[in-house]
Amino acid sequence: GIPRVPVHHLLRSAARRFPLNIAINFEGALITYRRLNQESNRFANALRSLGIAKGDRVLLLLPNLPQFLICYFGTLKAGAVAVFTLPSTDAAELARQARDCGARALVTVTKLGEVARQVRAQTSIQHIIFTGVGDYLPPLKHLAFLLTREKQGGHRLGFELDEGMHLLSRILYTHSGHSPHVPIAPEDVAVIQYTTGTTGAPKGVTLTHRNLVANALQTRHWLPTAQEGRERFLCALPFAHSYGLTVALNVPVSLGATMILKPGFDTADILRTIQRHRPTLFPGVPSMYVAINNFPGARKYGIDSI
Repeated sequence: GIPRVPVHHLLRSAARRFPLNIAINFEGALITYRRLNQESNRFANALRSLGIAKGDRVLLLLPNLPQFLICYFGTLKAGAVAVFTLPSTDAAELARQARDCGARALVTVTKLGEVARQVRAQTSIQHIIFTGVGDYLPPLKHLAFLLTREKQGGHRLGFELDEGMHLLSRILYTHSGHSPHVPIAPEDVAVIQYTTGTTGAPKGVTLTHRNLVANALQTRHWLPTAQEGRERFLCALPFAHSYGLTVALNVPVSLGATMILKPGFDTADILRTIQRHRPTLFPGVPSMYVAINNFPGARKYGIDSI
């Protein structure tokens, strides 16, 4: 049968079995399972200090960054519900979704600062937690990002932080790295996923802890040769999609695998990443595989590691 555990126990188990294994490789910056588990505990405690209680909705509007995993598992550890929608959603639709699910907090990148402010003004969101796209880059890449991309790309907040606005990098380290004790049942809701696969406006689909644990373990059984603590997943599918959430996030965590994060899909960049980091699994959609197939000289990038 399906183990009766909450989703974040997949992370806790990986951190116990493989504490020093690399959980996240983000453009060469490496985060171990122990650190990922501790940072998500800190985020859970930070949420609770802001008054986020069991069952409250936390809207995560993030691309595939290390912060996505920290905030996703932290939200679950706090007993709250992670709400996912795509970062490309416009402000009016975001506000509708936030009202629809009753979100009390929003976590997003500084680049979406204006959108976040507009959404908060029209909804029951009390807290916005901002994080920088470059915050977890390796030191030299982070410096290059600050000097070039940050200003040009509109990554800086164009306003002062006011009441109810926080920087993730500041609140994370003022809280304990121990998991809060929140009783969570497998039947409790873990995720609300806004899906566009419907007519009319996107609808919020509720997924329980049991749903997600079952999906992760079912998918793992499709990979009988996958080795615990030995695999490297190329994570280019958006985690904010239910498919990406299961096959590119929950499954690798259940295996204690390394997740090579890609915030977007660019064929040449993906091939260079394959060449450099030698992933063993690459969950994708047909259009991704077709793009690689059609890329001149794709074989010379060592795609046989997959």
